Amino acid sequence: MFSISKPMPEEISIVITRGGQWPVQECTANEAIFEFGGREDAFSDWFAKWASTPEWFGSWTVWHGLMIMVDVIQGWSAGLITKEHSTSFKAIVQTLCYIFTMLVEDPVLGNRWGFQARELPSIMLAVILVLSAIVFQTGRHYVKVRERAACMEVQSSTGSDLSMPEAPQSSASELSLQEITEEPRQTGKPQIAVLLTSWKAACRKYFLIVLYILSDAIRNLTLAKALSSTSINPNSMTLVVYLTGVVIASGLTLYVEGCSGLKTAWNPWKILKCMPPGFLYALTSTLINMAFSQGMNAALALIIGKFYTPVAAIGAGWVLRKYYMWLEYVAIGILTLASMIFGYLQAFSPGSNPEWAQKTNSLRVAMLLVLGSSVAAAFNSLLTERILKGDEARYHVQKVRLDAACIISTMGLIPLIAVISSRAQDNPWALRPVDAACPQDSVCRQDNGCENPACDCVCASGIFAGWIPSAIGVIVLALTINTGYGWLVGKLVQAFSTVDRAIADAFSLLLVYFIGDPLLNATNLNNMCLNLVAFIVPLSTSIFAVASSEFQRATQAATLIEGKQTNETEASDSEETPSDTGDSDSDCLQCCDDEEAAFSPSKGWADGESGKRTLPSGDTVAPP
Repeated sequence: MFSISKPMPEEISIVITRGGQWPVQECTANEAIFEFGGREDAFSDWFAKWASTPEWFGSWTVWHGLMIMVDVIQGWSAGLITKEHSTSFKAIVQTLCYIFTMLVEDPVLGNRWGFQARELPSIMLAVILVLSAIVFQTGRHYVKVRERAACMEVQSSTGSDLSMPEAPQSSASELSLQEITEEPRQTGKPQIAVLLTSWKAACRKYFLIVLYILSDAIRNLTLAKALSSTSINPNSMTLVVYLTGVVIASGLTLYVEGCSGLKTAWNPWKILKCMPPGFLYALTSTLINMAFSQGMNAALALIIGKFYTPVAAIGAGWVLRKYYMWLEYVAIGILTLASMIFGYLQAFSPGSNPEWAQKTNSLRVAMLLVLGSSVAAAFNSLLTERILKGDEARYHVQKVRLDAACIISTMGLIPLIAVISSRAQDNPWALRPVDAACPQDSVCRQDNGCENPACDCVCASGIFAGWIPSAIGVIVLALTINTGYGWLVGKLVQAFSTVDRAIADAFSLLLVYFIGDPLLNATNLNNMCLNLVAFIVPLSTSIFAVASSEFQRATQAATLIEGKQTNETEASDSEETPSDTGDSDSDCLQCCDDEEAAFSPSKGWADGESGKRTLPSGDTVAPP
């Protein structure tokens, strides 16, 4: 035993006795030797040192206790999430928590690591992660339902002959039960012939999209080159493109349809019917020109212009009475955000302070104008789609009417743009330099600068001022490509949809970034952050492409499960079979009721699927 003999503030003297008789040793706590049964060991020495070190665990506060509670709760939650879902789902949840912690912690700690410069892309990336997690979990549920349907089909094929209740069918893809569970049955043709036929059909179907992507990328590059290296009026290029298009369409109509067909194409009432999309196109150009006159940056206009995609998807329900399922809206949201982040990172490096951010008042007006331009462009494309698909006339006949309407609208809005815009280049009646070689700081570039005696640049007025021989080469190239692009846009909208066109635009943006700019403008691809964000675009597009077909397969699988359970219930009620008959289907029928409610078409379609539902091919399905 031991006893404390001399308590002191800083040091305690300990007297160790044996049997309570005589002292064996008197020492301090730091030198105490504990003898138990006459033995000494390393643990006794360690315990002696630990007893004299009150700072072993440091100074504890209430926050440390709360941290322990949070860690314990987090450990339990991680285990429960892994048990109920999967390790992958737990990793997704942890990633989302890290991202949201960063969004809260960095600004609270005083703009840590330049948070203000990366705030906008960080928030948009966080939203993309949330939407991606929703897509991931939905896909897992789809797989479970289809696995149950496959199990039930295999067992019912060897036992009872239970038929699947009638499910909503699509004219684009009628999925039989075998398509859900098995490989397609042979229909007499060799398998290689069937594959070749399907591949040929797919190539013919998507060749137009690939051609549109290539033409859109080349168009953007040539148009940017033509407008930046010349001093032409931008609306003059638009007017000539439509004049060329209407001449080509009229000639083709005369060749194919004859004089009667040409007369039908130039029907005034049909042209008047095409005036709304023609006016909206001219309005789109007017609003974007007004935005540039307010000091809008071209890169920022591209970012805000991606608002076109969700507007087109939502507007399709109003204009065309076509509705997309909620998973397709999620894919569209991911695609839109990825495109906006891509444009933002390409234009503004982290930590920079761009010039446009200083012009607060004019920037707000310019942003509203760009948003208005995006809305007008989306509804212009939707109205064009309705006209092209609602008229049985051939495309070259419809092209005559659309181009004629655009010519009338463009000529009507040219004077309006001249009044609104502050640039002399947008005013066809103003004297302005016609050669791009004239320096930007020249007196000729000022208001009424060409009338100044000090001006030594060649000036002219008129809608076609600037179409000089030195610039005619690049102008003709841009004119040719834009005319062909106009034909492809109409064919694409007619064959597919406005939303498909918006998705194709995202791919053309990637083509310009990875191939066009490095070849023509000698840009580099050293920005790995921008490169990685660029790959989100094709991945989100693939989600949109397969969302509808996968949802339909899961819906029919859920219909099979519901019909199987209904037939089993009716059979048990009528025959009074024992509950422990050992039915081989019992394992497949054990599943959560929420999966059946989520995927059974008789219990309601997904949110936002009132009316008809749109498939990627453009066909529609009516809900039951």
